[in-house]
Formats: sequence, structure tokens, C-alpha cells
Amino acid sequence: MFHLKYPRRQMLKSALIAGILLLPVPASFAEPLVYTFSGVASGSIVGPTALTSSSFSNQSFSISFTEDTTAVTGSAGYYLLSGINGTFIEDSKSETITDAFMEVNGNPNTGSGVYESINLFNSTFATDMQIIYDPALLGYELLTTLAPTGSVTGQTIANYSGTGYSLSNGDTLDLTSMSSLNFSVTDVPTPTPEPGTWMLLAMGIGTLMMMRRRLCW
Repeated sequence: MFHLKYPRRQMLKSALIAGILLLPVPASFAEPLVYTFSGVASGSIVGPTALTSSSFSNQSFSISFTEDTTAVTGSAGYYLLSGINGTFIEDSKSETITDAFMEVNGNPNTGSGVYESINLFNSTFATDMQIIYDPALLGYELLTTLAPTGSVTGQTIANYSGTGYSLSNGDTLDLTSMSSLNFSVTDVPTPTPEPGTWMLLAMGIGTLMMMRRRLCW
């Protein structure tokens, strides 16, 4: 009887270890940031799929990019996100911007053309949406959240030359004028485990506790 009980105990111990290893563990998720430019602008969407120019005038808009902070390059007051894709929203329109560049110059204004600024360029760096002279951008490195910032000093600037922002469908977003521009950064909410995951976890723990009680008998 003793020789039969020992293997059984060993089997229960093995099952206990296996159960611990197989318990459902909530997956860990990276937490990218959402960078958003918003304001009031006029412009149009032109191109092969826009059979006629889709124009808007003095309308609220937003352009958002969700990016992993590990993609940020640069140092010492100059940081860059290259080739990013975002979403342009104006009224009921929603388009995907492709291959854009976000640049932050976090150095103080020295009067020599170097200033605290954030810029959104198109793929050829010909179109530039820019906020300058904003103290909130001093030392900002695109790696952390930042309070909403904008034309607090009356120095919001939008420069447009050449072609506009490329859209995923082959069209182009042209912004021709802008009366306000703001920039903000937020965290992407971390997904939480579904109720079913917690239920499986509770069942697994309960089973292991019952097996442990049997081992102690």
C-alpha cells in the first residue's frame, strides 16, 4: 500500500506544478502614445478617388498618430518620428495620412532660429504644420505625455508649400489656412482581461487548492 501511495503523491505534485504553469496569465501590452494635432482649418482633399475636390472651410479637424515610443529617434533637444501613419478627421470625413514626419525641437529660443517647436511634415518635408515658441515644448522628447499645448503665446504658425499630406487611397490632403492649432499627447488605455479570463484563473486556483489539501491528507 505504501508503494502505491507514493507514486500517487508524486503524480499529484506533478499535476500541481503543471497547473501553476498552465494558469491563464493576463498578457502584457505595450503602451504607445497618441499624438494629436487639432484646430480649425480650411483646405481640400484632391486626387484620383476624390472625383471632385472635397473642400472644407473653417472647420474643426484633428490628426492623430498612435506610435510606440521605441520608434522615437534623436537626442539633446531634437526628436523625430519618421514615416508615421495617422488619421485625419474633419466633420464626417476620415482619411489615413501616410508617411508623415513629426519633429520636436525642444531647445529654448535663442534668437538665432532655434526655438521650442513641434512640426508635422509630409513625406517630402514640403508641408509643415508648426507650433513654435511654446514653453511646454522645452525639453519635450515625444516619450511621455504632455499637457495640451497650442497658441498660448499667439505664435501658432502653419506654413504650406508644395504638395500636401499623402493619403492611403492615393489622394492628397491640402490645408490652405489655419486659425488655430493645438497639440496633445495621451496614453493608449491598457486592455484589461475579460471576465472569462478571471473566471478561468479563479477555477484554476480553486482546483490547485483542492489538490493541495489532498496532498496534506
